[in-house]
Amino acid sequence: YRSIDQYRVLNTAVDRSWSILYRCALNNAELIINSDVAGSEYYKGIAYILKAYGFQLATDAFGDVPLSEALKGKDFVNPNYEGQEVVYDSIFTFIDKGKALFKATSATGVSSQDMIFGGDLTQWEAFANTLALRAYLRLSEVDATKAAAGIKTLYAENAKFLTNDASITYTTTGGNENPLYNEMVGLGKTQNMVASSTAVTAFTKNNDPRLLAFYDIPLDSVHVVAIPQGSYASNTKVMASSPSALVGASANNERSALAPAKLISKTESLFLQSEAAVRGWGEGDAEALYQAGVEASFLAAGLSAVDASTYLGQSAVAFPANGTAAKKIESIITQKYYAMCGF
Repeated sequence: YRSIDQYRVLNTAVDRSWSILYRCALNNAELIINSDVAGSEYYKGIAYILKAYGFQLATDAFGDVPLSEALKGKDFVNPNYEGQEVVYDSIFTFIDKGKALFKATSATGVSSQDMIFGGDLTQWEAFANTLALRAYLRLSEVDATKAAAGIKTLYAENAKFLTNDASITYTTTGGNENPLYNEMVGLGKTQNMVASSTAVTAFTKNNDPRLLAFYDIPLDSVHVVAIPQGSYASNTKVMASSPSALVGASANNERSALAPAKLISKTESLFLQSEAAVRGWGEGDAEALYQAGVEASFLAAGLSAVDASTYLGQSAVAFPANGTAAKKIESIITQKYYAMCGF
């Protein structure tokens, strides 16, 4: 990953991600949506929401992407690319279609085939609302009017947001391991990823105990060892820390196989709600939601609420209650960045 580490991203670094999104995730959702099996409304509702999730991943990563002419097989081998504004409008449409299908009264129930919520449609609706909140907030600096209207509508409808991680769990056998760890196993358990000074310096500066949850300490050291981004060539002999099994990225720790893949976490849900409140588009106490988001991250890392409270007691990380809206949003986004480390 040396070229990626130096921000020299080549087409070959992203073509597989593109293929998995379109050929697998989005295509599978479309197959379910177009199914003629009777009573499959709940399955189709879930598929619409995952289609929205997939298209947001695609357009956020690549910009203009195939949309209306995508997923149609051999009839459209060179689909037209459409702009992000059109894609985002479609994301909201897909979410609404999915939620509407959950209201069907005679559909077949979904259970163990659902690897995320086990067929719990209440959780799926909360996921859909949280995905919509995330998408609207990403429009906040380019179309604040649309973002505000969409978020205010969510709250007016008394939308419920995620209170648990939307995640996929894995096992230690049969190819059902965490995909990142599985990839490492296929590469002979080579530890291709190590700690970056960018994140480690920030954790250390803030006395953040999550540092030891997200990274391992090398055998020849007593602390986490990181190298600067892009400096691999000059640090080939440094025994840098690897990401931990918690995030599925420790090649030689089999517990990495069990790390969940989080589509949207409880932590992110709380930070999104906090940002919406700061902007005046959502409800709730922005500071309380911010603190709850930090606490959720600590608990997910195996730490305690007391650890989170101690951390939040530092002026550098406390919510800037008397600061500007911009400063409050900066604090929320920064804490979201820390919480998503490795995920």
